[in-house]
Amino acid sequence: MSETADLIVLIEEQERRLVFPGFDNDASYLVGQRFIVKGSTFEASSRLDPDTYAAHGGAFPITIAGTGPVGTVAVSGLPQAEDHELVVQALEKFLA
Repeated sequence: MSETADLIVLIEEQERRLVFPGFDNDASYLVGQRFIVKGSTFEASSRLDPDTYAAHGGAFPITIAGTGPVGTVAVSGLPQAEDHELVVQALEKFLA
């Protein structure tokens, strides 16, 4: 693949991750792990379009008390558990 094609794939993957926290207000990694614990995968069992939603680590909802969800922070490029941990560490540091 060319660098441009690689970038397009990364952007599309990130867009799918960004949609997910807005759908159920849970981190994308948590949602994916819930399916794994049940012996399945998000793609096989969620009944949601995997071209629209991705339950891979790295997307985390931003919620304000008394207001509700206001946005999403997301990263990509590491293994999904590490993507998730990076977001958690950044948010903890920001909120400290």
